[in-house]
Amino acid sequence: MGAPSLLDAQAGQVLERINGLCQWAANNCTGGIVSDGGTTQASGANGVLNFDIDATEIFDAVVDGISGHVLAAQTDADSDAASGLAWGETDSVQAIFAVILDTGAADDTPAMSATYGAVAATGSAVAPTDAEIETFITHSNWMRLADVTITRTGDTAVTFAVDNGVRPTARFNTDLAETETAFRS
Repeated sequence: MGAPSLLDAQAGQVLERINGLCQWAANNCTGGIVSDGGTTQASGANGVLNFDIDATEIFDAVVDGISGHVLAAQTDADSDAASGLAWGETDSVQAIFAVILDTGAADDTPAMSATYGAVAATGSAVAPTDAEIETFITHSNWMRLADVTITRTGDTAVTFAVDNGVRPTARFNTDLAETETAFRS
């Protein structure tokens, strides 16, 4: 990879990549795509949301460095995730749900579950933080599989938008320079 000075000049990027790869090796998941399993909305400002997620394929995950967490494809995986959700309005509000692979307090019982962030005006909602997720499940053995944004667009109407790209990744936007010329350009 070029002279030692070239490596020294890029040391910050090298360490960032090594740390990122170590983090990904300890927490990663292949397979499974989260989708709408038929989410519905009851009438009224605080009508009950039936949050219903499905997942195609099998999830195969490493969580906290422990491999072998396999979860089969899911149907109606967490229909009670919206328990306690209060919209306060019949439209123009949304909540973001974090869909997680929860491997249990003993890190041995994989299941898919979800929790949500605060209800906010459309465009202002935020996903639950890691700390909020850990408070919800009462332990730290989990991995985010997807964020799902539910937007209430009418009395009994909601939209369901999935971001399956929130899983841990080991992608880097640029290559490291291998020559002095490439480094200087």
